[in-house]
Amino acid sequence: MPALAPDRWRAIDPRGTDVISGVSVAFSFALFFYARKTNRDPKFVLDLGLVFLVLNSLALGLVIHWEAVPEGTPVTPLITWIGAIILMFAAIVPNSPSKVLIAGLVSASMNPLGSMVAELRGVGNFSLSGALAQHYPDFLLVGVAVLISRVMTRLGQQVSKAREMGSYELLSKIGSGGMGEVWRARHRMLARDAAIKLIQPEMLSNQSGGIFVQLDQQSSASSDKLFNDPRPIEGGWKGLANLLEALTPSVDTEIPLTASQITDRISTMIDNGEYQEALNVIEKRTQQYAAGHSLGTDVQLMFLRGRALAGLGRHDEAIDLYRDMTTQYPELPEPWNNLAAEYVKQGKLEMAQDALTMALSANPNYGTAKANLGEVQLMLARQSFQSAAQLGVSGSQSKANAATDLLQK
Repeated sequence: MPALAPDRWRAIDPRGTDVISGVSVAFSFALFFYARKTNRDPKFVLDLGLVFLVLNSLALGLVIHWEAVPEGTPVTPLITWIGAIILMFAAIVPNSPSKVLIAGLVSASMNPLGSMVAELRGVGNFSLSGALAQHYPDFLLVGVAVLISRVMTRLGQQVSKAREMGSYELLSKIGSGGMGEVWRARHRMLARDAAIKLIQPEMLSNQSGGIFVQLDQQSSASSDKLFNDPRPIEGGWKGLANLLEALTPSVDTEIPLTASQITDRISTMIDNGEYQEALNVIEKRTQQYAAGHSLGTDVQLMFLRGRALAGLGRHDEAIDLYRDMTTQYPELPEPWNNLAAEYVKQGKLEMAQDALTMALSANPNYGTAKANLGEVQLMLARQSFQSAAQLGVSGSQSKANAATDLLQK
């Protein structure tokens, strides 16, 4: 058959560009089916999207320079499809500006690479100066893509902040009515779902009953910043970095921290022994809530205040705070556990045992409370054996010593 109709068979003979396009389409489908599963790490998927950008740019660079260029064709600057997809990826695949800068520069370099491959195949005449002169507009578009990434990242953070209220994170809207909306939310400390009703502002009044949740609309002026972190220096070519700095808007474009990021930072400060600094941030955060007239209580911030007070040796204040938490939120096991730890420091072992029992009633699978309860029971057993030894009961002292050895391990 090929000998009888050579032209027809030549028409369906796959060319190199067809193979490149087919591989790109196959990789696109593979990435689609991989990323659509909800159990994937979002950060990894976003980074994989940048890899996809680079591979697509490689395919485009090879296809653009696949055919031979006639001799004497002048070199003129042009914007290729690579520059276009760099801009599109910056808008639809949110990522940090530094990552977008690196991926964009690598992607824009695929046109010169395609020209080099064309010369190796014998269909081109590659020169670095000519390739850069022809494709420098794509490199300039990388700077625009970085600016787009800055804006999109800031918008994403603002949306995330707006969907968080105190210890709850809004997940999905359930329904709405005349008074407001009902959302499915998750408590970050308990990892349990709950239904939260958001009341329209005009429906709120001093005479309304019940507890309502309202978005915090506090100011984010520089004087209200919780953390005085130095501005990070982003990598990149110095000339391009200066260009981006000149194009940066004069307004404050710093990305605000979300409620969960703030509590995570405070928790890290406490873990590092920075108790007073953490308490100062907690006080300032509380003042921000009060200034914004937010209703309700940030339970996690309240819990972190107790940890900071305990770290500073203000144990009576920590105990009072934990008691208040166990009264207001008896379903939370963590305040019961920390209250028990404070009782142990004061030698009130029976009260510590009762508090740990309440913690396990709230969450039977709370491993920390189980371990602490075992230690408290050992301390009580040691006390009993020591009392028995003082009364002359044989073998009691050795049992008290054994309990001491277990506690020291």
